[in-house]
Amino acid sequence: ALAQTVIGPETQVQHVVLVRCVAEFKDVMLMHVEWMHPATSTKVSVDLPFPVMLTKFLCTPPPSALAAPQFIEAWKALAAPGMELQQVFHAGSPIDVAAVRKFLAEGFRFGLIDGVDSKSTNVVAIGALAVDEHNHPVLLRLETNADAQMYRITLRTPSPAATTTLASFIMSQL
Repeated sequence: ALAQTVIGPETQVQHVVLVRCVAEFKDVMLMHVEWMHPATSTKVSVDLPFPVMLTKFLCTPPPSALAAPQFIEAWKALAAPGMELQQVFHAGSPIDVAAVRKFLAEGFRFGLIDGVDSKSTNVVAIGALAVDEHNHPVLLRLETNADAQMYRITLRTPSPAATTTLASFIMSQL
């Protein structure tokens, strides 16, 4: 419930909403809002897109997971059908590997891992998807081809739905 029962014209009231992910999702969430129109006492309701994507629940894994041997072991463990998505796609802007690394680390909270891929322009990273009080590994290998302005993303998670959703969103941002 809001602290105020009446919100005056040209004013706003901030209402904090805490969100927890209890299952992987791919669709945009909707927030149902209801109020009474003060002049007519008519109940008004509307469903609004709620600006929370699955990527909001990515977090940086513990430092112990940020080593090449641990990454390779986790990569091999997530090899069952549906756990991997690999796709080649065009870059939305000129490829700048340093900017891509910063974007993945700061924007998606991936931990970057050096020493896994022999090509320095490729990015290897690990994240953790917080779902229902558990952290599920999200493993990423992003190969870059600056000459062709192309990427190849390989993403592995324990959940086919999460793999597809996260890969699609990352691709849309690159």
